[in-house]
Amino acid sequence: MARTKQTARKSGSGATLFYSRRKLRSGKSGLIKDTPTNRPAAKSKLRQTSVSAPLLASLSSDRISQSNSSVLSQTWNRKHTTGFSASSVTSLSNTFSKLEATSTDNRSGSGNSRTSLSSTSLFSNSTRLLGVIKDVCEAFSGIPYVKGVAGVVQQIIEITDQVKAYKDKCQALVDKVILFSLGVFEGLLSLSKAQNPGAQVQSLKSDLLSFLGVLESIYATLASLSAQRASSRFLRYVARTEFLESIAEQNRNLETYIQYFNTRSSIAIRLGLGAPLNQDMSVPLIPHTKYKRPLPSPTKLYGRDDEVLTIVNLLAATSPPQVHLAILGPGGIGKTSLSLSVLSDEKVISAFDDRRYFLPCDTTPSLDLFIHELANTLDVGDGLSSQYLQTILFQLRQRRCLLVLDNFETLWDPLHTRAEVESFLTQLSAVPTVSLLLTLRGSQHPASIEWSQLLPPLKPLELQHAEALFRRISGKLESTYVPLIRAVDCVPLAVNLIAHLAAVHDITAESLWERWIEEKTMMIERGSGRLANLDTSIRLSLNSARMNHDPNALPFLSILALLPNGMSLSLFRACDIHLLEVVNVKRAAMTLKQNALVYEDAQRTLRMLNPIRQYVLSHHPPSDIAYEFIQEYFIQLALLGGEHPLSTHDQLRQEIGNIEAVLVMALKSTRPITDSVNAILSLAEYTYISGSGSYTPLERAVERLEALLQFKSKPKKAEGSGVRRFFLGRASRSGGHREDGDTRVDLVTLRADCLGCWGQMLSRQGHYQPAKDKFELALELHVQQGDIAGQAADLHNLGCLLTLDDALQKFTAASYLHEKIGDRAGVAYDMMGLGQVYLQRRQLRRAQDVFTSALQIFDGLEGDNRDPVGRITAINNLGHTFTAWNKFSDADELFVQAMHANESVRDVVSRADTLCGLASTLLLRSRWSDAEEKIREAMTLREPFKDPDLYHVLGRIQCAQWKLTTALETFQYTRTLPRDLKDDFGRGDDLKYLAYTLALLGRLDESEAMLDDVKVLYNSAENVVGLAEVDIAKAEIWTVQGKLDEAEIAAKEAVDVMSVKDCKIGHAHALYVLGGVKLAKGLFSEAKACVQLALELHKEIGSVQGQADDLACLAEISVLETSGDGGSSSGRHLKELKMHINEAKKLHTSIGDNAGSGDDWYLLALIGIRQNELLRAEEAVKTALEMHQAAEVVYKQAIDYLLLGHVLKRQRRIQEGTLVADTAITLFQGLRAKRGLLDAQQLRVEMVG
Repeated sequence: MARTKQTARKSGSGATLFYSRRKLRSGKSGLIKDTPTNRPAAKSKLRQTSVSAPLLASLSSDRISQSNSSVLSQTWNRKHTTGFSASSVTSLSNTFSKLEATSTDNRSGSGNSRTSLSSTSLFSNSTRLLGVIKDVCEAFSGIPYVKGVAGVVQQIIEITDQVKAYKDKCQALVDKVILFSLGVFEGLLSLSKAQNPGAQVQSLKSDLLSFLGVLESIYATLASLSAQRASSRFLRYVARTEFLESIAEQNRNLETYIQYFNTRSSIAIRLGLGAPLNQDMSVPLIPHTKYKRPLPSPTKLYGRDDEVLTIVNLLAATSPPQVHLAILGPGGIGKTSLSLSVLSDEKVISAFDDRRYFLPCDTTPSLDLFIHELANTLDVGDGLSSQYLQTILFQLRQRRCLLVLDNFETLWDPLHTRAEVESFLTQLSAVPTVSLLLTLRGSQHPASIEWSQLLPPLKPLELQHAEALFRRISGKLESTYVPLIRAVDCVPLAVNLIAHLAAVHDITAESLWERWIEEKTMMIERGSGRLANLDTSIRLSLNSARMNHDPNALPFLSILALLPNGMSLSLFRACDIHLLEVVNVKRAAMTLKQNALVYEDAQRTLRMLNPIRQYVLSHHPPSDIAYEFIQEYFIQLALLGGEHPLSTHDQLRQEIGNIEAVLVMALKSTRPITDSVNAILSLAEYTYISGSGSYTPLERAVERLEALLQFKSKPKKAEGSGVRRFFLGRASRSGGHREDGDTRVDLVTLRADCLGCWGQMLSRQGHYQPAKDKFELALELHVQQGDIAGQAADLHNLGCLLTLDDALQKFTAASYLHEKIGDRAGVAYDMMGLGQVYLQRRQLRRAQDVFTSALQIFDGLEGDNRDPVGRITAINNLGHTFTAWNKFSDADELFVQAMHANESVRDVVSRADTLCGLASTLLLRSRWSDAEEKIREAMTLREPFKDPDLYHVLGRIQCAQWKLTTALETFQYTRTLPRDLKDDFGRGDDLKYLAYTLALLGRLDESEAMLDDVKVLYNSAENVVGLAEVDIAKAEIWTVQGKLDEAEIAAKEAVDVMSVKDCKIGHAHALYVLGGVKLAKGLFSEAKACVQLALELHKEIGSVQGQADDLACLAEISVLETSGDGGSSSGRHLKELKMHINEAKKLHTSIGDNAGSGDDWYLLALIGIRQNELLRAEEAVKTALEMHQAAEVVYKQAIDYLLLGHVLKRQRRIQEGTLVADTAITLFQGLRAKRGLLDAQQLRVEMVG
């Protein structure tokens, strides 16, 4: 009952012609040659961004970053140490004047002294401070870190007038900064009068740089509250809590530093140990409140259950009592959140009680400050750091405790202090009661302690967990946000921040996506801190001490950012040898991995998370030399697209995303446009064959060429460019050489070729109308240029999309042009196009002849003209022709031959077409499992494209397996997939099998109406065999409904058509159905003759299911034919009947045909009734019912219930029999099966009297 695959679908026909690759370079295409062109003469400087450029200009040397400073101090050295250079003195005077004017305005105003942060008190102290700073900077003009502190203080004062939000709290913070700074700078001014002041100030370097880090953080918070940012409606709506917490945190940080500074100064002065500040200085010891930091509240985690469980189990275990763990990973990956979740776990609380401490190291950028903060957390009294440490260690020994040191890289990263920090960490880890949990950016563990377990760095969330996080925050469930979540690589911080953006009620997924396209990581912020701003988090990683220590790291990262698919091992080696821009590639890669800015996948490809990549692209573009190197590498690789060695395909498949990205960028570069387009056309050939990649480069090339043409005069008409043209991997000359030797391919022809290639890509992906538009425009341009080869390709490709008569015209015209220019391979492709028309019209002999001729042409091509893909396509088309002819063995041989030939080409579309052909032959020979395996392999090859022909065959297999509900869903889905413009044949097939499935499910009226629509499509497609198949389907429906005359006429017409068209499988099916109609009419001899003929045909073509059904039908005819003889001839005859039934049952069982096996059990039940073996008959009919229910065949279930009712009646089990008869009546009513309904109603009457 399965359909013959009449023709290969267009997606797999392979008859489409591929356009040219225009090659302008001479000689063989290599990858990278070490020539003066691609070898940089010297290191080029990275292009600088505009951020902080004036500040950087006045910083004389980066040697400060190698000094005894912290990570944050290093950042501020680069950004703010211009403070008071010559120009800064003028700036300071301007600030002084502005403050004075502001104070005057406030004093003479309305009396509202709180309209500005610059109150009278603040003005007085600020005025005094700026004056002192000016004098100090003049006295210590050669000391950059003094100028650094001064510069930040000046910026804090200048920004105060711009602060519009939370004025009172900010005023208190600024007052405290000014008051403390005044004391510091007055002290420094006093030092300037002492002996050897430079040496005195040098002893303060560490303290001043620590103070600089605190000031930086305060300035960043104030900047986030400035007029421009605080006016943001989104920030006011969402970030109020974060702003207030940030202000409070800055107060605490400043308070901690003041306590630390005052304590060191006062004790050192009293002990005469060399005071950090001169004893004559007036240092204001600002009163402070000792603050014990509470444990932060954890947030709900998603996708980290395994990590939490691992860490909690290790920490909560009683043995060993001491655990040392580190949570690693890049910024924003969720290290802090994971540590807080662990800290608040019930098992951890039970193990450590109130001895759980959380210390954020990013707010204590020096070891002294950290020790002070730890002492404060443990409620240890004031003292020097050395005394603190002994007291701290004593406290920690008292009982078991857990220290969580968050962002520990702030302390550990600087190389000049790493030994000191690791020594401290060793002392902590030596305390047997202390368990440590560190979080660090990067992938490297501190080496000073023995780790309980080396936890792998955290990875981004899986998509489902990222979606859950997004939904919890935003309250929005639309799947339209998923692309944005994917775009940020499911990094938790990024997902958190975009979810807060989406939470605003009038924000849509479309508007957020537009912002991402334009702004990238800049849009992902809720404040200025590392946990509220993705750019800040990434910037911290890029400015780490390890990155600053390796000058090659950032330039190499800039190169990596160009590659969306990461840097393969082969490209890495090429960079190591040829890329002189980066002196030590291996060291640079190691540095980047240690900072978790890149990671290495299983194929040893270096990859970046997309948010980091987008940030680097925006802020740190590569040098021109590096960019040219990458362009040349990937253009040379793309030029190999027309080659077919497996090694080339493997490399292209691995690099396809990178190649496309670089080629699109190259179109906008100063490189000759012909070079870039030439590479794009070559890559398009590989994409067409392999299914890897997209048509984006072609689309961008067309746009670029169109833009260029608007600025050029009308191109000169081509006289034959002599360029190489490629059609699915074959090369041929399209014309003679130009007399002047000019090999320039004019832009119009290039644009036409790109349009043709673009159309082919669209056609293979099922976008047929856009493809037709591209072909028509390409044809117009090729005619304009007199490009005969281009015209021939356009005509051929249009023929593949048109109705049969129009297609014949186009293929014939294309063949004439190909003959004219001596293009034999082109002629072969045109022949295959004609063969497809013959195949659809079931002119199988003509189809076989033209496909055979095409194959002979391909076999005769030599050298560069060889076309392996064309040859494979011809073999496949011959296989489809033999399948339509029901010559399955011959078809199998051809498909296997095509499979072997494709091993060296790897054309995924041709391979999928081969697999589809094999699946069809297996289906029609009842090898359903094997058929399903082949068709699913083909579907996997074509992903992500959904080929409707492959889904159609899958539905037929499911239908043959009696998975009717699943088959129904498959056919319904298939009808939603695009088919080419002329494929009424395919659309009719989809609708016919959907109707057939509905009929088996008992929805006969729907099925019959749908079959009328199928006839319209088949008439359009001139599918005579298909029309006969519609008649067969209708005959089966009418037989069930008792319309036997109509059924007989339809079946007879189908038999005649199938015989004339030599469609053996259709002919056998029509005879089988006609035999069923004859049987229903009681014409047993005629029924037997029809089914006997069907059996012979099914044996000839090897259809196991057909043979089994025929044997069962013959047995049923015999049973019913002898049902009136009173049992007188039942002996040997019934024995023979059982033998035939068992033979049919054996065949049905061998192929897993549940419905067929149910029919066999039904016949055994009939024989049981004839022999009056009612219990055996009851068992047999119940087995038949179970099988028919499993197969979901409603009509057969109805007749099973009817027969079971008769058995129960004869056993006088009237109540059970009545219920069974009622069920049969209901089913027959739904089917509108009049004869069955009457029989069931009569049975019920007989039972109830």
